[in-house]
Amino acid sequence: MSKRADKTPEEGVKRGLRGQRAVEKAIGLIRNGVKTIDLQDRNIGDNGSVALGKELITNDSLVSLK
Repeated sequence: MSKRADKTPEEGVKRGLRGQRAVEKAIGLIRNGVKTIDLQDRNIGDNGSVALGKELITNDSLVSLK
């Protein structure tokens, strides 16, 4: 995990992870308090979007999801 100058934790999903695996990793990061996640070009699909949405209902730490 890296930190920006304002000390906001941010994390990307490992290169090569796509679909369900990318979503699972992102949910784990969200649960660990990461503030920014980049899921661009990860092909998470409709089911992945729904899973992330359900996680975000109860989580208020994530600031940015790309």
